Amino acid sequence: MPSMFSNGRYANVTATLALVIALGGTSYAAISITGKNIRNNTITSADIRNGTIRGADVAASSITSGKIRNGNLLARDFKAGQLPAGAPGPQGAQGAQGPTGVTNVVARYAYSQGPVPANQRVAVTAACAPGEKAVSGGASTSSDAFRVRESKPTGGLANADGGTTTTGWRVEADNVSGVDNPLAVFVVCAGP
Repeated sequence: MPSMFSNGRYANVTATLALVIALGGTSYAAISITGKNIRNNTITSADIRNGTIRGADVAASSITSGKIRNGNLLARDFKAGQLPAGAPGPQGAQGAQGPTGVTNVVARYAYSQGPVPANQRVAVTAACAPGEKAVSGGASTSSDAFRVRESKPTGGLANADGGTTTTGWRVEADNVSGVDNPLAVFVVCAGP
């Protein structure tokens, strides 16, 4: 049987040597991967390169609470309703007159006496019912007919602390539309 190297050609020798090195290198890599920890069916953090394990690589329910260091989880790691509610916080500060006692908030309206003539100024006041306090107000029209000149709270019942409680809202406006238009003024009232 003729020998493979009988001709002694450089190409044959080089190809055979490359094949031996390639197969030997693969075997060496396989041997070095199967270190003593892997042969004993255990892998330690020294065997894992940082950043190579993903969520898909971890079996479902394999990480239990006993394997998680206390203090490492955040509220965002839990689903809604999984965390127990904390104790109620302290009551907020109260005003100088104590609790407001507000149980009802209502908007009350007042209207101009008929349509306001074109290019005329009108003042309309909307008032709260007795016992109510004005907390806001303004004007309402069906178009851009009015230019509001003044919009402010009115009234002024004296408080125990020397201040006043507003009881209405006054709006002064000019009809700039060129035609007669009605003006509606509203006040938002809070009361017991």
